[in-house]
Amino acid sequence: AESTAPTSSLPSLETVSDAEFDRLPECAAADVPGAHECAICLQSVPPSARLTKLPCAHAFHGRCLRRWLHRSRACPICRSELPKGASRVGPRRPPDR
Repeated sequence: AESTAPTSSLPSLETVSDAEFDRLPECAAADVPGAHECAICLQSVPPSARLTKLPCAHAFHGRCLRRWLHRSRACPICRSELPKGASRVGPRRPPDR
């Protein structure tokens, strides 16, 4: 018997490549409402910090988000999946330090 479970609600097993990650925009924490802490590492984020922003508008420390997206294409907060080949919508990201 075939499974009738919907597969569209299951998270993708694909991950984000470094090239895709580098196309994500970077922004100042002060420009993101409610960005007081990184939801991945739970450390506080000063207003002057640079964050990496997903298309769903959630933002995180770049190094934290890179590690997360190497495991999952889904936002850690809202679970919306990063579209394949997501285009850049802001300033280009410098390499992580």
